Amino acid sequence: MTKRKRKGRKVKLRPRFFIVLLVLVVIVGFGGYKAYNHMIAERMAAQQAKTQYEQGVKISLAAKAYINLGLKYSDQYYKGGYPPTHVGVCTDVLWRGLKAINVDFRDVINEDIDDNYKDYDDLISYKDRDLDFRVVGVVRRYMERHAESLTTNPSNLLAWQPGDIVIYGNHHLAVVSCLRNLLGYPYIIQHGKDPAGDEDRLINDSGLVVTDHFRWSQTIIM
Repeated sequence: MTKRKRKGRKVKLRPRFFIVLLVLVVIVGFGGYKAYNHMIAERMAAQQAKTQYEQGVKISLAAKAYINLGLKYSDQYYKGGYPPTHVGVCTDVLWRGLKAINVDFRDVINEDIDDNYKDYDDLISYKDRDLDFRVVGVVRRYMERHAESLTTNPSNLLAWQPGDIVIYGNHHLAVVSCLRNLLGYPYIIQHGKDPAGDEDRLINDSGLVVTDHFRWSQTIIM
């Protein structure tokens, strides 16, 4: 019996095979690209949150150092804007805290008023660079425009971080402390009376109600 040699069959690939293959490559590649971008975004968000928290701690500690100086409450007007070291009002706690992250709040808020006066003209009849940054209502308006607005519910304990800004209408301002009470509620650093203090007074502070809770969102890595 004569053996026949089998001839190898040539497989012809149709064009649609390459089209399907290309589509699969694109789908897999796009999925990987999205997953990579998602991972990068998560890392950036985590770094941002870490930096923001560290900034808040610095703000809080600087505010605490200020109120520990043995302050005297005085709402006098000072040419040049800044009161003497041992004198001040509630808003002085904030700008002194912000100095810890190299923010000159007087310059920052005056620049915003200069550029956007129409957004402040219901609060101030004329610009006063030595006063506006110490007025609660003006500070509140600036925070509404530029800071991160958060819940005012004290029971949402995870939403409160050191360095956050607490505002009671147009009447009072405080900075959230690193300290908390036994129930987990944060203390606030304030100078609304003598002596100034780091106190468990977030809720019902002298009858005032928390109307705003902000976080300084302009992060500066130092």
